Amino acid sequence: ILLASLESARKPFQFFLVLFASVLGLSILVILIFARYVNASILKPVLKLADLADQIRNKEEINQDILAKDRKAGHEINLLYTSFFDLVTFQEKALEQSRLAEEKYRSLFESALEGIFKTTHGGTVFEVNPAMARIFGYDSVEDLLSNGPDITTQLFARPEDKEQLLYSLKING
Repeated sequence: ILLASLESARKPFQFFLVLFASVLGLSILVILIFARYVNASILKPVLKLADLADQIRNKEEINQDILAKDRKAGHEINLLYTSFFDLVTFQEKALEQSRLAEEKYRSLFESALEGIFKTTHGGTVFEVNPAMARIFGYDSVEDLLSNGPDITTQLFARPEDKEQLLYSLKING
């Protein structure tokens, strides 16, 4: 009788053991599949984003083919990656446009026949063009700025005109 009861208790235990092993095996399989998904969907694109940042920082050539392939993949992080690249490209173009505009302004400022100067809000002159230096009788812009008189007081016949101009600029921009 004892042997029969042990035998009958053994079958549910074996069933439980097989069930436990099956659930454990299935859980490990799900974890491995999830880990592969995380690696492919999150980790690799994040590492590519970091590589892109390094390439930009080091001013290296960026592989456009990889970006096009990633854009087609449609993953959110790949989209972030390509958006980041697009943002950097836009910024580089904007900086180049700004540099060209500065060159154009500088050329106009330096070659103008009229005297042009810049002052602080307080009236201190900090930049003049060569024509302004010639008008005041100086050989160079540097001579005028370092040795010259207070231009702002010489430009206005009445000191209140200077104050009126500064007030108008403050109000109207």
